Amino acid sequence: MPFWKGDSPGRPLEYGRAIGALCRTLREMPRNEAMQLLIQKHSLTERAAINLLQYLDDQVEAVGVVPDDRTIVVERYMDEMGDWRVCILSHFGSKVHAPWAMAIEAMLRRESDVEVDLLWTDDGIVVRFPEADDPPPIELVLPDPDEVEELVVRQLGGSALFGGRFREAAGRALLFPRRYPGQRTPLWQQRRKAADLLQAAGQYGSFPIILEAYRECLRDVFDMPALVELLREVRRRTVRTVAVTTRTPSPFAATLLFNYVANFMYEYDESISQRRALALSVDQNQLRELLGEEGLRELLDPDALEELELSLQHLTPERHARHPDALHDMLLRLGDLSLEEIAARVTATPR
Repeated sequence: MPFWKGDSPGRPLEYGRAIGALCRTLREMPRNEAMQLLIQKHSLTERAAINLLQYLDDQVEAVGVVPDDRTIVVERYMDEMGDWRVCILSHFGSKVHAPWAMAIEAMLRRESDVEVDLLWTDDGIVVRFPEADDPPPIELVLPDPDEVEELVVRQLGGSALFGGRFREAAGRALLFPRRYPGQRTPLWQQRRKAADLLQAAGQYGSFPIILEAYRECLRDVFDMPALVELLREVRRRTVRTVAVTTRTPSPFAATLLFNYVANFMYEYDESISQRRALALSVDQNQLRELLGEEGLRELLDPDALEELELSLQHLTPERHARHPDALHDMLLRLGDLSLEEIAARVTATPR
């Protein structure tokens, strides 16, 4: 991805469950009925529907199972360099997969000194185990739901994501004054200033900008409650985990591996020294308060939250679309809507 493009928002867990449910439904239906479902309900062309169903058939032929809303596939294979790669295939989205991958890295770092390469997307996680003789056991990629948040917090401080969010939070707090107002500061200089500030502030676990960067990562970028919920479903066997070992990547894994190299191209916000120790020095009590305890949630007015939700959904009269351009912007913001949902968000402008 070109470096001037921003990070795209991750797929929510609910959307991932819907995609998984569709995959499961298509596999359970006769082919003719599945074709009609894709064409009539999901507006696919006949050629696109055929390609999608063939894609699912190829996955079943390769490993015998397709990931869906009730199944996670852990595929292991040896790459061309003789290293084992583990592909976790699921549809639950990067808001869940990103912290999941960080928890895996923290577990492996705690148990051994092996440095692994990780990639996460909306469609799964890739973990590369260098110099491993045997296929990695599945337990290495399934964190305990009771300790996963602690693992993520421990690993987050050394990530490029945290470096970027810290720099943005410090900029919003006006901690980077410009020597020449009105002139743009080059991004590389902002990164250096942010790195220097982080090194100086890292010894203070309650520094507000550090806490804000953690809060933004754990709540705005990641969906930690969704990850904990998913891992508990895996523990209860509500969501089954299927482990397979293959000679070559399956179609789903090959699609996931297509983006593997891009994961290491633009990680500019790597820290200087002591970044890794920063996660251990953060004030855990203040961080928990900032993320939201039950007592603090009770202080929020439910009516105010409901009013905000209606406003964000464009359901209040002042937020209605009154011309085609506004309707277009609303669809870009909210996504696909039915005709009834559009009618509830549109007010005709009198001529």
